[in-house]
Amino acid sequence: MDNAMKVSSPLATLHTPRQLLATVCERGCRSLSFKGSAILSLSLLTFTAIIYFEIREKAAHEHLEDLGKLTVQAGSNTINYLTSNFSEIEALTEGQAAVAGGVSNNDKVYKSALSRNLDAHHHEIILGSGYWTIPSYPIKHIGFNGKAVGTSLNALFWTHNLFGMLAYDDSYEQSDNYLHSEWFNLAKYAQRGKCAWSRLYIDEKSHERKMTCAVAVRKKNLLKGVASVDINLSDLPVVAKKTAQRIGGGYVFFLDKDGSLIASGGIGDQSIQLNATPSLTALAKRYPAFELVEDAYQAFNRALVYRAKQRLGRDLAIMTDALTGKVPNLPKSVAQIDVALLGDNARLYNNGLSTRYASAHFDSDALLGNEPATAHLFHVPKTFWTMVIVTPDSLALSKADRLADELLIFLLVVTAVLGTLSYVLLEFSILHPVRRTTQGMQRIAELVHEKNYLALKDKKLHVKHTDAVGEMRESVNLLIDRIVENEGKLAEINATLELRVKNRTEALAKALEELKESQTQLIHTERMSLLGQMVAGVTHEFNTPLGYLKSNISICQELLSHYEELLSLNMELKGHLALPDSDNDSDDDAIRLINQITETVNDIKSEQIDEEIKDLFDDTLFGVKQISDLVLDLKNFARLDESKVQAVDIHDCINSALKIANSLLKDADIIKHFDKNLPKVSCAPSQINQILLNLLHNAADAFGDQSDKIIYINTAVKGDDVMISIEDNGHGMSQAVCEQVFEPFFSTKPAGEGTGLGLAICKKIADAHHGRLEVSSMLGEGTCFTLYLPIEYRPISQEQPNNNNG
Repeated sequence: MDNAMKVSSPLATLHTPRQLLATVCERGCRSLSFKGSAILSLSLLTFTAIIYFEIREKAAHEHLEDLGKLTVQAGSNTINYLTSNFSEIEALTEGQAAVAGGVSNNDKVYKSALSRNLDAHHHEIILGSGYWTIPSYPIKHIGFNGKAVGTSLNALFWTHNLFGMLAYDDSYEQSDNYLHSEWFNLAKYAQRGKCAWSRLYIDEKSHERKMTCAVAVRKKNLLKGVASVDINLSDLPVVAKKTAQRIGGGYVFFLDKDGSLIASGGIGDQSIQLNATPSLTALAKRYPAFELVEDAYQAFNRALVYRAKQRLGRDLAIMTDALTGKVPNLPKSVAQIDVALLGDNARLYNNGLSTRYASAHFDSDALLGNEPATAHLFHVPKTFWTMVIVTPDSLALSKADRLADELLIFLLVVTAVLGTLSYVLLEFSILHPVRRTTQGMQRIAELVHEKNYLALKDKKLHVKHTDAVGEMRESVNLLIDRIVENEGKLAEINATLELRVKNRTEALAKALEELKESQTQLIHTERMSLLGQMVAGVTHEFNTPLGYLKSNISICQELLSHYEELLSLNMELKGHLALPDSDNDSDDDAIRLINQITETVNDIKSEQIDEEIKDLFDDTLFGVKQISDLVLDLKNFARLDESKVQAVDIHDCINSALKIANSLLKDADIIKHFDKNLPKVSCAPSQINQILLNLLHNAADAFGDQSDKIIYINTAVKGDDVMISIEDNGHGMSQAVCEQVFEPFFSTKPAGEGTGLGLAICKKIADAHHGRLEVSSMLGEGTCFTLYLPIEYRPISQEQPNNNNG
């Protein structure tokens, strides 16, 4: 192999197109003799090969059909054998259930009646049998006096004794683990008196591989318990091997209803390789050819579930959830199949599903030495197994292969003789003129490689004869004339094209620049529209506290007049007291001023002016705080100083947006359902606030004139994302509008009331954050916009979403 890899073609040493063309032409001339000599032999070979392949294909097709029929017959016989055994087990189990449901609740009566029924239906594949009660209906333990004594029993179990006979097992542990088993819960949901089969499992006590047939025991439509019969599957590999022997080759394996491998057997050692794979999925991963088998198997299961959905409707999902809740570690897909089989699966099979439900052809089967093979898939009723029979195509094609070998030898001999004779004849009649033609074409190739097309007219080939070689030379000369003629035209066309491309490029660049300017202007218009709405709302919020601030200050001015009067009297008294003692009139004035001051103080106290002024100042400070909080909310909403990505509390963004949009939503009820454990999100806060304010504004517009206005705002964690939904009960939108709502310039508002860029910009902002913005709506019911933002930090695109048309 290594030596073969080191051998390289001589053409690989040629580095220029001229050398390559010359060598190909030279060797082509030398091979013309061989090609010509092969014409006659190939004609005969082709004719013979057509007959040979037609006969071989027909024979192979017939043999493959016969092999397929034999495989179907062998598979059907095996399935009939298994179904017969399973039917006997079902009859025994149903009999046990009928007996248990018809006797009194007495352990002695149960033991006697059930033992007699087991003795009458002995079968070699039975491992054991039992009666298992529900917790509310235990078995009474009856003593020698005929009265209930001791602890009630949960279950009765029969197993093989030392003599190989089924006998009651007194040592069986009275555990309630069976309440969570697959077979026990399947029996509860099965049709009355019908058996439910479990998957293959390992018994916790005996460690045996077994399956269980279980039937619910009812009395007057009340569930008492479940009767069960366990079967041994140790002979199943022998059944598989005998099936392959009846066909004459290949191998057979059985799949449980969950796709796990139950048993296998074959002519060779395929069982060893198959047993190394626990399931069909693992087999397909190890041997890709089995992907076709897995696809057919899954398609069959989907057909079963589809038919069950038609029959059960929503009950299928309800019963599946109930079963997975009762049985630990039961896959939902297996539970769904179990529930689908609880109905009349015989009727289900008869409605379009045959015993062999699929086949797949392998180009190469690794288990058969990479031979082509065909896999046939059969379903096994009762247990819902799938039996796969794989047969090598060599069983059908061996005769055709022997005939092919004989015919191939004959054809090779005839081809060799005719080829040799033709080569000798053509070597002397064709090779020489063709070689001279090759030399001329070599000179032409050199000029073409140098792009010296005008010199080609001096290298035309000499035409001497009108044979095939002469016609070839004439064609080459005509080609040279066309090349020389078109060379000048080609140069002119290239120049024209280059000029057109340049002009078109300049025009496109100018148009692109104009388009960018238009987009920037439209986005600016949308921003100004949103800013105008925001300013209108903020103005309304400012006017309310400013109004009572102005009123409080006016009242304070009136009340302060009393203190001004008191201050004036006090200053006048101070002036009198500063004068020297001169006459009684000064003392009288002082006394008068003191009395007026006292009277004024009493008036202030009686009218509680100081308390009123304090209250007015408190109200004024509260109004100032409202204005301060509103300014802070407006700053937090704009985040003009926080354009970089940072961890943000989404709830703070929502509350800020609600305050800014308060004037638009004053008549609406805001219902918030916030996730208390919502993590912070890495984002550009001003851009997220822009999305929230736009969605709230759209929600306000959606109400129109309706009286009941409700907006639901929800937050939650969805996987790696934070979800924010804003839902209104407005007029809603049609599906057609929902599909276009994020398109730039699309708007449902009248002309002049919207640019159609708001939601497009919001969508672009969400995309730039590696999130998504979704909409759902129904006419007359409302609209819900849902924003998903990733929790973990992801770099935002360098292209800012506010600088394009979204």
